[in-house]
Order: sequence, then structure tokens, then C-alpha cells
Amino acid sequence: MDLEQWRQLRELSEACAALPPGQRDDWLREHVPDAEMRARVLAMLEDDTDDDTHRADADSVWQRAVASLAEPGDRSNQAMGAWRLIRPIGDGGMGHVYLAERIEGGFTQRAAIKCLRHGYLTPEFIARFESERQILARLEHPGIARLLDGGRDASGEPWLAMEYVDGETLVDYCDHQRLGITQRLQLFLDVCAAVSHAHARLVVHRDIKPSNVLVNNDGQVKLLDFGVAKLMEESSNAYQTGTAIAPMTPAYAAPEQLRGEPPSTVMDIYALGVMLFELLSGVLPYRLGASGAEAAAAVLNSQPVAASSAFQRHSTGRGDRERIAEARKQSPKTLRKTLSGDLDAILLKALRPDQSARYQTVQLFSADIERYLQHRPVVARRGSWRYRARLFLRRHALASALGVIALLTLVGGLVQAKWQAAAIAEQRDRAETEANRAKQALAFLQETFRQADPARNRGQQLSAKDLLLLGQQRLLDGQQSSALDAWLMEELVRAEQGFGLVEEPDLLLSAALGIYQRLGLGRDAARVKVGLANSTSKLRTQEEGEKLVREALEELGPDAGARTLAIAHHSLGNILGNRGLHAEAITELRTAATFWRKSGANVQNGPSTTAMLLAYFLGANGENAEAEQLLRATLDKLRDAGPDAALDRAEIESTLGIRMRRAGRIIEAEALQSSALSTFDHMLGRDHPVYWTVLGNLGSVWTMLGRHEEAVEAQRGRLDYRRRTLGEQAQSTGLAWKFYAGALQHAGRSSDAEEAMRKALGVFRVTQGESSLHVAEGLILLGHAQLAAGHRDAALQSTQQGIDMLHALNENNPPLEASALRIQAQALHELGQQADACAHVDRMLDRFADPGGEAEPGLDTRIRLTAALCPNADAPMTNATSSPADDMTRLPEGLRQSRDEGLLRLVKEVAASQGSG
Repeated sequence: MDLEQWRQLRELSEACAALPPGQRDDWLREHVPDAEMRARVLAMLEDDTDDDTHRADADSVWQRAVASLAEPGDRSNQAMGAWRLIRPIGDGGMGHVYLAERIEGGFTQRAAIKCLRHGYLTPEFIARFESERQILARLEHPGIARLLDGGRDASGEPWLAMEYVDGETLVDYCDHQRLGITQRLQLFLDVCAAVSHAHARLVVHRDIKPSNVLVNNDGQVKLLDFGVAKLMEESSNAYQTGTAIAPMTPAYAAPEQLRGEPPSTVMDIYALGVMLFELLSGVLPYRLGASGAEAAAAVLNSQPVAASSAFQRHSTGRGDRERIAEARKQSPKTLRKTLSGDLDAILLKALRPDQSARYQTVQLFSADIERYLQHRPVVARRGSWRYRARLFLRRHALASALGVIALLTLVGGLVQAKWQAAAIAEQRDRAETEANRAKQALAFLQETFRQADPARNRGQQLSAKDLLLLGQQRLLDGQQSSALDAWLMEELVRAEQGFGLVEEPDLLLSAALGIYQRLGLGRDAARVKVGLANSTSKLRTQEEGEKLVREALEELGPDAGARTLAIAHHSLGNILGNRGLHAEAITELRTAATFWRKSGANVQNGPSTTAMLLAYFLGANGENAEAEQLLRATLDKLRDAGPDAALDRAEIESTLGIRMRRAGRIIEAEALQSSALSTFDHMLGRDHPVYWTVLGNLGSVWTMLGRHEEAVEAQRGRLDYRRRTLGEQAQSTGLAWKFYAGALQHAGRSSDAEEAMRKALGVFRVTQGESSLHVAEGLILLGHAQLAAGHRDAALQSTQQGIDMLHALNENNPPLEASALRIQAQALHELGQQADACAHVDRMLDRFADPGGEAEPGLDTRIRLTAALCPNADAPMTNATSSPADDMTRLPEGLRQSRDEGLLRLVKEVAASQGSG
């Protein structure tokens, strides 16, 4: 800040101070348009508060100083709850940290116990301490030291027990292990994942620095010390009322944090940037003074320099530079070269003083680091075509070298080619076709990029998705009629699907199909029909999709290529399975798997997707053991396939997570779904359909864990995305309504669940027809919601319609029919029709004993509880040593904590009947 700015600031603060406190904010907004200057004026006003305030602050400091004299000293061997303090392991400004061991519970466990200094046992600091405990309680991530326990000691002083991490700080660990730049970046990505988890739960850490990130003996990072963290949902009010406490470490604090602005996630991104800067270069981005005030002044009044330059300028001399480089297994010269370019750009973007110019999420920061590690262009450095081409050649070194060799071979071969002309005519024609394709594709892309030029779009920068949609519009608006045009349309559809653009892909595919049919290119037309069948079944009806793919298979014939036939049979299996025809779907998918083996395709290039789908429908058909075995075998193959198979691995993890949830192995299910979601989030982002699919899968797991609000939020997110991208009448939108209804019901919102299930049924009737397995299941689930809401007659009617439809379709699904009969039995019992209720119980037990289908988790216990309404019912699964009410303990955790009103009434009724018995 220069002298003129200081003079202006002083004049403004004096003018503002002359006003009554209630008028100052309005006056500042009117006379000081710059937000940063307003913040500085307010800060100066706080510094110029009256003597009473200063005296009160001084009294507070004096009181803490006096209290510190009465500090009890070493509290080793003191008991705190179930723990005994062993020895001090940390000492901060506000409190002490002790290593502790558990002395209750019959098992051994260590913890780090944190307690306040006596001088900080004030309401203000106790509230902050308890806030830390509340924040830790909502964070469950392998990269965050978890909360184990908490309470108050015999004198009423608060304490909390956290996971004990035996390790070194992140920087020390990397230096002592002499980790290279790539290894340091990979560890840093683990830190980012932990911070991202906190942000997703609305927690801002506010004090990220190397000493708050430890690495244990297994090389796993652990983020510590949420003592100054803030819940974003509380932040606004705290700052408006002036109650926010904002301690920090100035060297790692963002400029807006130093100015006292409300916390935001980009503050943590700035701190992550400083920490990464130090981790890579060994120095900080600013020349800092000896005091915190000097450090704050450096951050506020100077611009960060590039890491490659700071390494040269901020290190204390040649010996220091050599020591830093040696710890990274490089020389000073090579380290500076490594840092320059992409890494400099990434770090400077994270450290922008203007918070709107930084990475806006931790995921975006992580994604750019991953691009660097994969030798891909980074967002922070939108470079020239030469820069992007260089990275392409580096990323595909082998393929590029082979391409050069192939080109040289072609040139050399042309010299000797005249006498071989007849023999290679077919190859020449094929090469000419490929050359024409490449030439036309290049011309098309060049024109598309010209139309996307910001100069033609009022300075607007178009994204890759925008370019694809612009290309689609150009193709559809033109007069394309050649096979090359049709091929280009197919390629554009593949690119759009890779970006998750699913709005009307059949526009391009239909145009391509018409071109191929007019040209008499039957197999090309058949191939397009398969793709068109997939989009048709998603956006309109499954029957239309099935008709198209069957036509395609007939036109392709048995001697078509193995890969083409594998894709076609896979598509048919998917459509049949979505129609509820599981046995037929399994047959088609086994055929697809056979063709994949014949094609010799890598596991991640098609076979894994077929295996995933086959396992899904095997499970739906009750063949659970084979489904799990197939998924685990495929997952093992994908783990051996390397980083290129990451997305395929994530898909298999999510499908296996579904299987584990249905098997009642909820903890494993959550771990699998969380791992898959993290991969898709990092690699595809949240604007891709698969992210929302997996989030919904995780939401179903959260329901089973009793985390109902999170489950409802996840399912609502999936539903909103489907409605926005596919429209109201798509099959996937109907499924999203169904899952949302289930989450609402377990959350105790039965009326909302009933309405959501009606929405799902409406979609299924459009996409599947009036009579299908999805409609039958939807009617039974509607009956379930109606029973929970107390609409017993309506529940009887809906479930009977579902049962009748199952019979009309010749669907053998014993668990689904038993579930419907169970709902009817409970409804009849609650209506006082006991004889009819017991008759339904007998039918329910008979049907549930039949093989086939797949039961929803907890259905067996619901059936036992319902059977207990009829004392004479002969339940074949009854355990003579336990009562039906005891079966509540066998329900998955989420169902034990379920707020489903129908289930709660059932449990209460059974307990009452047993108590009277």
C-alpha cells in the first residue's frame, strides 16, 4: 500500500468513525465501491475502538496470563473418560495434546487427546473447542484423523480424543524419504482428497499448513487440527454479528483471510497452493519477515513469484539450493527446469490474490495436477498448439514414434511401388479412404474452431462441450450425403457421449443411418442402428430400442466382425435386462462375452462393461454367487491393466458395491461406492451422468447406514440431473424417481415418497408400456409408500395390481411377490381383518420360500415380523431361540434406524403382542 492509499484509507475511516455505528455500513456501501477498501476501513475502525474495548481486551489477556500460572503442569497418568493420558506429544497456544491409551472396553487403542489450557477456559474458546468436536464428527475420510471420543473431565473441562497418527509432517516426510516431484504430487493429491471431503460437508479448514498434515509409517496422509475450522452454513451469520474468531498462520493464509473476510473454500485452496509450493520448491512464494505481521504484509502487498524463480531467489545460497534439490533427487538446474512451465502455472493459479481467478474447487486443482502427471495440457496454462502437440507426443511416445516410422516406410515404399500396384490395390483404396477421412475431419475441425473464435463470439471462450455441440449443429445444418459425412457423425456422437452429452444423440445417428441406407452400405447402417437403439431405449421406449438392435443383428449376419457382434449383443442384453427380462438378457450378455474373447480386445475396451452388466442381471436373477465372482475376477484384471483402466475399474467397483449392499455387507459397499465416486469425480467431473449414477448408488448405501438426510440429498441430485439432461419421460428419469422415493420413505417422509413413486410409475408407463416388470414393481413400491402413509385401502389396491401384472407377464419373482403379500397382510391387520391378514401371511411365507429373484435387503426380517402378527403362522425361517421382535437387531443399520412409519408401526405391534403374550 503506497502513501496515497494510506492517506485515503485514514480519511475514510475518520469520516466513517464520526457516524453512529448503525449508519456506517450504509455510508461505506454508498461512498466506497471497492470491497477490499471497505474491508480495510472496517479493520482500521476496529483498531481505533475506544479505550474501554482495549482495556477489556487487555483484561482478557491478563486473566489468561494469571490463569496460566495455575496450569496443573504435566497431566500424565490422569484419567479422562475411558482413557489414560500417557505423555505430552504436542503443545499449542490454546491447549495441550497427550498420547493416551484406552483403559475401558476390553481392547487396546491409542489416541491423541486434546484439552484446553486453563487460560482458555472461557465461553468463547470452549465454544470453539466444542465446534471442533462437532466438525470432526461429520468427517469420515481415510485422509482425516478421525474423532474417537469426547467429553468433560472431573472438573468439567472439555476434551476430545482423536486418532493418533505416528508420523512426520508432509514436508519432513518427503525430504527424509527423498521423494521426487511426481511422488510428492501424488501424496499431495491425497491431501486434496481429504480437503475435498471436508468441503463437501461444508467445512472450511482455515489453517492448512505442512505441520497440520502428517504422513504415517504406511505412507498415508492425515489431515489434522480442525480447531479453527468453520462450517460454511454458520459462517455468514458469525461474520455479520462480529462473533467470528479467525486465528490463522499468516504465511499460509489467503489475502482475503488476512483481511477478515468470511471463510470460503477458496481460502483452503490458497493454503494448499502455498503448501504445494513449499513441498515442490523448498521455499515459500514470498519473502517473509520475522513476525506474523510482516508475513501478513508480504501476502497482502506483493505478488507471488513463480516457484522456479523463488527457488533461485528465496533460497539462502548455493548450498541451500543443492540441499533442496538433493532431497528431490535432482540437481538445482534440473529442479528449476522441472518447476518451470506447467507446475509454475498451476501454483500461480492456486495463489492468485483475486480469489475468483483461483481454482474454484479442490477437484479442479487436483484435476490439473493429474493432467500434469499424465502429460496432458493443464487448464492453468492454455498454451499454443505447439505446447499441446509436444505434450501429445510425450504422452503417446511409442505411438508417435511408430507413426513417424510408418510415414517414412510409406514414403520409401512409394519409390518401389509401381510394379506392386495390382497386388496392393485393396490396401491402397483402404488407405485412401482413411486419408480422405482424416482430411475431411481436419477440415471440419478447422472450420468449427474458426466459428468458435472468441472474436466471432463477443469474446466468449467456448468449452470442449460447446465445440462438440457447435460441430453437431454444423453437420445437421449442412448438405452432407457421403459415407465420410456419416462416419464423421458417428465419431461426433462418440465424443459427445464421452462428455456425457446425452441430449438427442439420435439426431446425428439418424442422419448417418439415412446416408448409409441411401448408399446401400448395409453393415455400416446396421452398426449405426445399434447405437441408435441404445439412445432410443434411454430417451423413449425399450421396445423401440429392442426392435432396432434385432434388425441390426439380422443385417450384420454371423460373419460380421467379432467386436461389432459383441457390441450388438451387449446392447440387446442391456435393453432386455432393463425391460425386466433377466434370463434373456443374461443369454445375450454371455454371447457378447464370447465375441469379446474372440476379438482379442483388452479387458478395459468393452469386456469389462459386458461383465459388469452380466453380473448386474445375474444378481437380479438370484444368481448372486456367480455375479460376485465375475465382478471380482474382472476387477483383478483391471487392476493389472494399469492407469488407463481407471474408469473401468470404478464402474466395476460401483457394481460390486451394489452387490455388497444387497448382500448386507454395507461397510464394504460404502467403501467401493466411495472409491468409484472419487475416481469419476476426478476424471469426469460432476457434469457427467455416471457421476450422478454412482452418487445415487452411494445414497442407497447411506440409507442402509441410517444417514437419511444425506441419502435423500444424493438421490435428489441424481433425479435433478436426469430431468435436466434427459427430460421428464426418460427411463433413467423414472428410475431416479424410484430411488428418490425409497430414500424419502426411509427418512419418514411417506407422503413425499408416495408422490415420487407416482412420478416414477408415470414414466415407466410411457417408456415400458402399461404392462411391464418395471410397472409391476412400481405398483408394489407405491403400495409400500401408501401403507407407510396410512393409506391402507390404497396400498391393498396398488399391490394387488402389481401381483396381477406379474402373473400376466409370467414373471417368476418370488421376493417381489412376497413383499407385496407382506404389505397386504400388514394393511389387513391394521384394518382389523385378522383372518384375511393371516391368510396373506401363509401365502407370503410360501412364496418367499420359492427360489428365484433377488430379495431387497432386510426383507427376510420384515417377513418374520409380519408373520409374528399371526401366532399360528408356520414360518420356515423362524429361529426357535429368538423372538420375532429380536429380529430387529438383524436388520441392516439403516433399517434399524429407519423412520419408515409402516415399519415402525409393525415393530410396535409385534412388541406389544409379545408383551401381552
